[in-house]
Amino acid sequence: MKIMQLRYFVEVCKYQNVTRAAKEMFVSQPSVTSAIQELEKEFGVNLFYRQSKRMIVTKEGEYLFEQAKDILTRVDETTRAMKNFGGINNSIKIGIPPMIGSFLFPQFFHDFSRTNPSIQFEIQEFGTLQTRRMIEEDRLDAAFVILDEIQDEAFHILPILDTSLVFSCSKESPLAGKECVTVEDLKDEPLILMSEGSFQNAEINRRFKAVGNKPNVVLRTSQIYLIKRFAEFNNAGSFLFKEIADDDPDLVGIPCDPPIPIRIGLIWKKAKYIYNGTTSFIEYARTYHFT
Repeated sequence: MKIMQLRYFVEVCKYQNVTRAAKEMFVSQPSVTSAIQELEKEFGVNLFYRQSKRMIVTKEGEYLFEQAKDILTRVDETTRAMKNFGGINNSIKIGIPPMIGSFLFPQFFHDFSRTNPSIQFEIQEFGTLQTRRMIEEDRLDAAFVILDEIQDEAFHILPILDTSLVFSCSKESPLAGKECVTVEDLKDEPLILMSEGSFQNAEINRRFKAVGNKPNVVLRTSQIYLIKRFAEFNNAGSFLFKEIADDDPDLVGIPCDPPIPIRIGLIWKKAKYIYNGTTSFIEYARTYHFT
């Protein structure tokens, strides 16, 4: 059993397709097929059964899949740790929810990179809720997230900015002149929400449910540019950070009643080895003036 064979096997399990797995790993299809056959021959079991164009994992394959994921995680972590000891590990895996990344991270990245040019970033863009899970699963080194209700037993937490979600709409919207909006005001309003796994999505759904309504969602997307364009053309409204709405001259940001306060922070997992690059990143964030 070889590490690369396990990597090929895990990818086939994920996509249930040899061709897709080979494409994702930038290798030839025969290489993946050969690796699976060699594992099956070594263990004397069938890892998959074929169903049309899909590769369905067997009971034995399911066991190997779970073990292989843990093995590969440990191999990758060990490799990074040893490179760190040798002073050649210069990458940081950072999680950034799309809305936070659209206004908070670019300037920070620019300033940090000027003083730490050798450190590279691997960025993962998911909603806050999914990003927290990725930190817990050791798939990220650190992440910018919304801190509401986050448990500090699992994470180190560095608060960096307080803001709020505001209802964002076109200047032509009938709601544009209001000083604030309530869920009742928005019960029939076409809305754009972020994709599943975002704090915004969960919070807006919770508020509508509390008054016995459902939001009239016409689109779900994590693309901030798309959300802003839809709002500007008066096709729908959305909920954006106040800074994002204020920065767009074609949008009106209206406070919500009751308000939706947001605290953004940097988190990293407790009881986890911190690499040199991540330490530099965290220490830089401690003294940085986020605005």
